[in-house]
Amino acid sequence: MYKDLFRSLVKLTIMLAFWLCIFVTMSIRNTLVADNTASASSQGVASRTINLNVIPDDIHHLILSNIVDTSPTDLLNVAQSSGVLHDAALPYIYRNIILNGESTAYQALVEKLSKNEHGDLTKHIRSITVKDEVPSADLITLLNKTLQHRNLRSLKYDLSTDSRY
Repeated sequence: MYKDLFRSLVKLTIMLAFWLCIFVTMSIRNTLVADNTASASSQGVASRTINLNVIPDDIHHLILSNIVDTSPTDLLNVAQSSGVLHDAALPYIYRNIILNGESTAYQALVEKLSKNEHGDLTKHIRSITVKDEVPSADLITLLNKTLQHRNLRSLKYDLSTDSRY
């Protein structure tokens, strides 16, 4: 019960920090985009919209680094909210890859990384963990693409032992 309450408070704090960072950054850099109506200037900040394209990348990364530590699902949701946040989230999404040969997510990941000819996604991979038997061809392809960037820091095998052997 307290664990759930604590998680909720952490998420709320992060979201408040997120909006505070955006507001402060926009105020400092004077990049708030006003509505085109005449009443917008008299109504203040409430009638203005925030353009995510003008927020510095450093702010995006600060926000995303907090989100990835609390909830990978929230990170994926934020990445789908805009093109700017999608690009900023890629290093966090692909940083630690877990390969589980039996999952449908594994098949989607291998397909996406195989089609990525320029290695733009594999440059973000820092850690690969093999959780289940993975076809050697898939693993070799992924390792070859990842090692081109020289960013891989960890390769782990966490294979469950089968009682049949």
